[in-house]
Amino acid sequence: MLTDVTLPDSLTLLGDGAFNDCKVLASVTLPDSLTAIGAHAFDSCTSLTAVLFPNGITELGEWCFSNCAMLTDVTLPDSLTLLGDGAFNDCKALASVTLPDSLTAIGAHAFDRCAALTDITIPVGVNVINHHAFYGCKKLTSVTMPPELIEIEYSAFNRCDALCEITIPDRVTKIGDFAFYRCSSLKEMMIPDSVTDIGVFAFAECDSLVHVHLPVGLTELKEATFLWCEVLEEICIPETVQRIGRNCFDDCYSLRRVNLPEGLTEIEYATFAGCGSLTEVVIPDSVKMIDRYSFCGCSSLTKLNMPKNLSGIGYLAFADTAMTAVDIPVTVERIGRDAFWGSCDLKQVIVRNEACVICDRLGPVNNFFLRIIQYLFRGIIRGYTGSTAQSFAERYSLPFEPLESKPEKEIL
Repeated sequence: MLTDVTLPDSLTLLGDGAFNDCKVLASVTLPDSLTAIGAHAFDSCTSLTAVLFPNGITELGEWCFSNCAMLTDVTLPDSLTLLGDGAFNDCKALASVTLPDSLTAIGAHAFDRCAALTDITIPVGVNVINHHAFYGCKKLTSVTMPPELIEIEYSAFNRCDALCEITIPDRVTKIGDFAFYRCSSLKEMMIPDSVTDIGVFAFAECDSLVHVHLPVGLTELKEATFLWCEVLEEICIPETVQRIGRNCFDDCYSLRRVNLPEGLTEIEYATFAGCGSLTEVVIPDSVKMIDRYSFCGCSSLTKLNMPKNLSGIGYLAFADTAMTAVDIPVTVERIGRDAFWGSCDLKQVIVRNEACVICDRLGPVNNFFLRIIQYLFRGIIRGYTGSTAQSFAERYSLPFEPLESKPEKEIL
């Protein structure tokens, strides 16, 4: 069985898959003449413990040392310019890697699931960290990024559980989807103003993240960017942001304060759902729609204004909040089913549009559901005589109090 290999001095290229799956190969001597190692050359050589790379190698091919489970440390030669996709993927014992300044590209999945890797310095010539490059490096605590870096691709540091701090250079323009997903030790993130694009789930489930600085000039926070960041207490959203995606701050239970910029037109699906420490929100008048579950489960929310241009409130939008009174403006044309379900402290709901569509459950109302509504809501519904608000109150045997004659400005 092949356990040791010495390659000839005349060799310049080691071909694709040359020693692929040689599971007992423990030692290999590479000649000084070698300039490139092909794809999968030592893939799954699970007994290989060390490799001495000669100076002169310029390229390591795709998956060339993938799944070399016993490989513990690697020093790459100063001649190397390209590290291929998956080059050291799943090298579970790899604890130390030295990358040369000559390197200009780190391939996707290059160090994916190198679970023992503790720190990495990315050379100055690298301007993109490719997707999944350090995915699942569970012991990675320190990353030094080069000043010329412009992009961190999707899932680049996904599930790096021990990563507690990182400095993003001020030339980076894009942070990809899931880039820092489940970095559960990350406590602070200062995103430079050069960043114009932050991907979906970029910092989701970073459950030690307390403070975030968002870049001035950012126009959009995408879907679930900070989902389940359970200890995030406060965030300042730049005035340039015009869209906050669905589930963006969903289950950020410790979030106490958030500003919403003028220009925002919609509070999307479950944007702040489960933010149990949020006490007050000022919604800008530019907002026209508060979508389903937007503030559902905000159990400490006592104060919230309804913007003057609001046209719709979605299903369960304010369910299980602590609000005591709601004044729904005349512009609102539709209130979704169970919009205030479970908000037991609610004493008064004013509906100022006499033709507002107030949705309820389809079909006949069963006695159990009727009793639940009457039990949970102990307040008064106020609206104009003959309005849909009055019809809704009568349907569920809820107290109704008519408003005075409509002011001139409220005539539709």
